[in-house]
Amino acid sequence: MGILDDFLDSAEGPPWGDIAAAFVGGLGASRSAVSKSIMNTVLQWGAHLTKRAMTQWVTVVESGAECHFPECSTGAIATCVCCKKHFCLGHVLINYHAEAICELCAQSAVRARAAVSSEEERRRAALKVLGLDDDASWEEVRTRYRQLVVKHNADRPQSAARRKKNTERLKAINAAYETLRQQQESRAA
Repeated sequence: MGILDDFLDSAEGPPWGDIAAAFVGGLGASRSAVSKSIMNTVLQWGAHLTKRAMTQWVTVVESGAECHFPECSTGAIATCVCCKKHFCLGHVLINYHAEAICELCAQSAVRARAAVSSEEERRRAALKVLGLDDDASWEEVRTRYRQLVVKHNADRPQSAARRKKNTERLKAINAAYETLRQQQESRAA
């Protein structure tokens, strides 16, 4: 997860909107319709990438390595920043600094990011059920849980309708607490 973030955010990127406009404008209009400053920016960034790529990829090409992607026998040109294996340009993502990340590592990083975000969403939902803020400590969670269990105890004298409502509320409170408890244990391990 951190590697993918570092890879994508490794530098202030080019003005992608301007570059895309230059290419789209260049395809549909005459060269004079695309501003000179945008074309210069495109050429400047392209030259920088080319220069960086040449210095980083020459050793891989000289080694004669083949792409490590399954069922690909193309010559490798880039080294993945995660797994350090060599890949052809068809199986890597390249950032502005000519650093590469292979498809397999990128996919696993995206899956890990999705798992973390779903864990955070579950945490936020559980804290909401308990009526706590997103930055609540474990001690606050335990204290609030105990307060709510006493408040919504179904064994207290109450009407049938109230007992049913409290029973449902206790199920939600217990489920939320269990979610937070498991997350706490996994962090402690």
